[in-house]
Amino acid sequence: MSNPEAALPLIKKAIQLDPKIELAHIDLGILYVDAGRREDALGELKVAAQLSPNDVNVHWRLARLYRSLGRKVEANSEFKKTKNLTKAADDSVFSKLRNSGTKRNRRKELRTRSKPSKWHALITRFAASTVSRHANEHFGCSK
Repeated sequence: MSNPEAALPLIKKAIQLDPKIELAHIDLGILYVDAGRREDALGELKVAAQLSPNDVNVHWRLARLYRSLGRKVEANSEFKKTKNLTKAADDSVFSKLRNSGTKRNRRKELRTRSKPSKWHALITRFAASTVSRHANEHFGCSK
């Protein structure tokens, strides 16, 4: 959605209808950060982390938010969680590759499995920059 002002009530409505939608809490947290409402963002991202404790994206965003708030201990804790979750996911993929088929099939599977994470990272960065840009335009926020 290209209009954060329109997105805000829709996201809040989604949370009202189903408070267990982790992505809605993340999106609301992102909008709050971009609008300069960092304490509100912190609350939403904490809820998202409770709903999905193994989501790297949530812990990464929490770490960055804590760092921006000057809360170094919490930021370091969240960065460690992000690192550990990323390593666990990588180890899982490599373990599956190690235990599957021939060497040629493993190389092919590695190429296939690595593509979604690259695309996901690009899409996440694009979405975050788009939301940030629109929040800046519509709410007069700056980073």
